[in-house]
This record gives sequence, structure tokens and C-alpha cells, in this order.
Amino acid sequence: MKFLNYFSRQGIRAWSGGIFLLFAMILVAPGQGWCAEAFSSAGIIEPFRQAKIGVEVAGKVARLVHKEGDCVKSGDPVVELEKEVETLEVERRKLIATNSSELDSALSKVALLLYDLKGTLALYQQTHSVSAEELRKKKLDYDLAKYEVANLKVTRRREQLEFQLANAELNKRFIKAPFDGIVVDLKLEAGESCQPQEAVFRVVDVSKVRFVTNVDHNLASQLQTGRRVFLKIGDGEQMVRREGVVEYIAPVADAASGLRKIKVLLDNDKGGVVPGLNAVMTLSNDNGLTAP
Repeated sequence: MKFLNYFSRQGIRAWSGGIFLLFAMILVAPGQGWCAEAFSSAGIIEPFRQAKIGVEVAGKVARLVHKEGDCVKSGDPVVELEKEVETLEVERRKLIATNSSELDSALSKVALLLYDLKGTLALYQQTHSVSAEELRKKKLDYDLAKYEVANLKVTRRREQLEFQLANAELNKRFIKAPFDGIVVDLKLEAGESCQPQEAVFRVVDVSKVRFVTNVDHNLASQLQTGRRVFLKIGDGEQMVRREGVVEYIAPVADAASGLRKIKVLLDNDKGGVVPGLNAVMTLSNDNGLTAP
């Protein structure tokens, strides 16, 4: 009886060892089972570009040019502040900057004095019918007129710069989109006041999206920028599969976790991928990746 029990125990051990060996072979066989997607990393989908837009000057909202969800182009105004004072200042500066009558008069005076000076000089040299004192006086009048023209040109340039500054102040009353995208998180309504540096809305560009994750240093060191990877985005019936390209691998690892940040860029022209969703990146080891 003891002899039979011994062989029974040996048979169970052999059977168990065979099952374990078979399972291990499935795991390590390249390109078979789930080994082809042995490495995966969870992360989140972010917009390709996003920016919080604030105001540079205090003011009251006159109107909302665009509302949440609107598509805008770079430079399109989204919020317009009250601008009556700034508009009047621009008009005033424009009138001053474009008024050249004083400079034109001074230039005509210079031309006339120069003509007179040349005539006086000719008389002095040829007939001596004018005195040297009178010639010096003509020369002084001409020089003073030239200095006046130079001063008026400086004044004209200053007035033009002040006109440009007034235009710049007026442009601050329009809160514009910095790039093509969609308006989100619009926080103000017409009639509400805002303060400098206060975030008023966000613009997001979802023509492309970016998957961001953190992976083990050993695995990250085997990746290369430009490599194509597969993503599963969302879950359940709404889950979609996409292919992306690794665009960034952090050159340093996080000191606490030892993980390195990876960014994957995906095209999203049709808008099928929604930023903010969780996603999983799967990596095939067919290209020589080894487990970390």
C-alpha cells in the first residue's frame, strides 16, 4: 500500500510539472498567444494643443463673439470688451499722425530759403552787391529752417508710434484665439467684468490627440521615436482602436517611481477620439522587446 501511494504522489507531481512547463512555453513562445502584446501601459488622451486664454487689461464684456463649442481660427476674436474710450483715442491719434501740413510747410520754407541763399551767394561772389553780413543772415535762416524740419520729422515719427500704441491698446479689448481649435470653458457673459490675467476661456486643438503614459525605464529604453504602437481607447461598446507614433520619450526617469514619460501622437481628423478618455498602449515583442 505504501508502495502504491508513493507512485501516486510521483505521478501527480509529474503531471503538475508538465502543466506548468506547457504554460511557461505558451508565455515565452514569440508571436503566439498574448505574448505578441505582452507589454501594455495605461494612460490618458490629451488634446494636441490647449491653452488657457486670459485678458491683459481690466474691463467689462461687451459681447461674446463665439460661444462654447465653436470652431475658431487663429486670431479670431472670441470675447470683446467695451472699447469706446480706446476707439476714440485711436481716432484722435490717427488725425494727429496723418496731419502733415506743418511738416509740408516747413519743407516748402526750406526750399524757398535755399533758393534765396543761392541767389544771394551768387550776387555776393559776382557783383558784391550784398554784404557778407546779409549772406550770413540768409545762411542762418536756412540752417534754422532745416533744424525745424528735422524736429518736425521726429515729432511726426513719435505721433505715428503713439497711433500704433493706441491701436495696440484697442486690440487688447479683443480676446483672441491663439491657434485653430474649439472654444471650451467660457467663463464670462456679456456685462460681466474681468481682471488682468484672469482666465476667460480655453482653446483646444483636437485635429490630433496625444496619448501620455509612464512606463518602466527598461522598456522605455527599448522604444524609439517614430515607432508605431497600438492603442485601445475607452471601454465597452465605445472602445476604439487606433495606431499612433511615438513622438517623445523622456530622457530622464522619475526619481520616485523609476518611470519615464512616453507621448504618442495620433491623427484625429474625423474626431473619433475624445480627449480625457483613458487608453491602453500595447506593444508587440516581435521586434525584440524584452520584459522589464
